[in-house]
Amino acid sequence: MAAVENEPITPVPTPMHPELLMAACHGYHDRLTGLLNSREDQQDTATEDPRPTRVDVQPQPRPAIVVEMDRGGTATTTSSPPSPPSSSLLLQGVTSDGDSALHVVAAARDGDAHLRSARVIYGKARHLLGARNKAGDTPLHRAARAGNVQMLALLSIEMVN
Repeated sequence: MAAVENEPITPVPTPMHPELLMAACHGYHDRLTGLLNSREDQQDTATEDPRPTRVDVQPQPRPAIVVEMDRGGTATTTSSPPSPPSSSLLLQGVTSDGDSALHVVAAARDGDAHLRSARVIYGKARHLLGARNKAGDTPLHRAARAGNVQMLALLSIEMVN
């Protein structure tokens, strides 16, 4: 009989939401803020019938076509935009290099929209300021390497406070 080794299980990182990545990279502050301020999907509290009553037919991020089934078996079709995950779930995502949203925005540019976006991200997930990517870099390192002096100053001030 072979011995079973107890190896630590490495958690698989959550991939960053593509819309959040694009907003952080390009300085789309309004889009980033909209994504992070959206409400969580309401959970269905009905426990009588465990079968799903909604089926999203079209993939994200386009508006979804939703087929709703009533208990009698007839179908109705409605169109509604998909709801993004909550901000805490969105900010758990990382790129393939292990960069958080704060890493991405810190390295992208030094413009006003990027600085405002960094403030929003930091306000929702302060722990990201000390988060390290696969190379061991924090958002502060990424801003310094990119030569983003204003971002570097902003992140340094946030570290002190």
